[in-house]
Amino acid sequence: MIAYSLRNYLKHHKKLSLHGIGNFVLEETPAQLDFTAKLLYPPVSEIKFEPESQPNNNQFFNFIARDLRVDKITSVKLYNEEMHRIKEALVKDGEYNLSGIGILSRQPDDVISFIKYDADKTPLPVIPVERVIRREDVHTIRVGEDEHTNKHMEELLAQPEVEKKNYWWVYVIIALLVIAVVVLLFTM
Repeated sequence: MIAYSLRNYLKHHKKLSLHGIGNFVLEETPAQLDFTAKLLYPPVSEIKFEPESQPNNNQFFNFIARDLRVDKITSVKLYNEEMHRIKEALVKDGEYNLSGIGILSRQPDDVISFIKYDADKTPLPVIPVERVIRREDVHTIRVGEDEHTNKHMEELLAQPEVEKKNYWWVYVIIALLVIAVVVLLFTM
């Protein structure tokens, strides 16, 4: 009963301290885009465990009281009973299953370790992404140092190419005149 409230507290506040057992910290990695592989990876939540615990504050017990719909004194009592149950199970059985979080186990040297549930299992799949090009929407395109709209660039590229006039014969006439002038200068 209180185990679900502990999980909810961890989910909402990103940390949970169990007195005499340790701290749980929920680290969330945002969704990642692998542009080269064209994949969008889902966000990942990972629970880290630290054997040192810190005392809980009023915010924690108020949350538990609201979540269980009991008064604050009852929430403190339920929390203490759960801590006693966890410690007793660790001594007697060597491990305790924290619902929705993972498994606590006691090592031979009295160190408490934590085994999280399948971190690789995520309800969200990896999504293949493709570039979406909407021809009817207007957006800016960078061409060199200038920015143009896609409509403007389509108009520029759609214009027929103006045929350049060919003036090669002018160069031939100029070359012939130069040769004629040189010949006349040497013959005189």
